[in-house]
Amino acid sequence: MGMPLYLPTVLASEFGIKQAVIDLPLHNFKVLPFNRSLPSS
Repeated sequence: MGMPLYLPTVLASEFGIKQAVIDLPLHNFKVLPFNRSLPSS
């Protein structure tokens, strides 16, 4: 498997203003809640 892709919910909420979030390939992302930062490597 490749490098994980993270999708912060704040970004998804901004995306949802112009386009439906369901249009995103959500199965390719690890969704992060509003109050979390990216994990350190």
